[in-house]
Amino acid sequence: NIEMRGWLSGNDEIYRLYEQAQVVLVPSVWPENLPTVCIEAMAIGRPVVGTKTGGIPELISDGESGLVVPMRDSDALAHAMLELFTNAPMREEMGKSARARAEHFRIERFAAEILGVYKEVIGLVETPFVAATEIVDGVSEEVVEIIDDVPHDTQAEAKEKAEQAPL
Repeated sequence: NIEMRGWLSGNDEIYRLYEQAQVVLVPSVWPENLPTVCIEAMAIGRPVVGTKTGGIPELISDGESGLVVPMRDSDALAHAMLELFTNAPMREEMGKSARARAEHFRIERFAAEILGVYKEVIGLVETPFVAATEIVDGVSEEVVEIIDDVPHDTQAEAKEKAEQAPL
């Protein structure tokens, strides 16, 4: 059965529906940069059928974590849905791939990468600083203090490195 639920609010209800779904359909016509519905569904292990607009084709690995169809092509959308509804092994494999793909978008990963950039930049500054990241919803909190004993470049070396650094 297909249900058109409209606008939903409240994480508990949304995640309960993701868990009940076999496939999540994202037939966007608006070029959303990073549609969270795709990431949320994939994190639950659901393959996503999405349209080729905005960031959807970058989120869904077509044929691996879901299917990408042309925008405003109802026949292609129906075919993709039918293919996943009638092929349980394919749907399950895509669901596993979707879950693995969603790991790439975890906030902890982004925070670690940003922290890595801060640490890399340390060599370009003369004074110590504190880099802090707080991750929402109490998932985790990390504070890194860089103190005076970290070797610092001289003013001239820092300026030279900054001029040579790629932007």
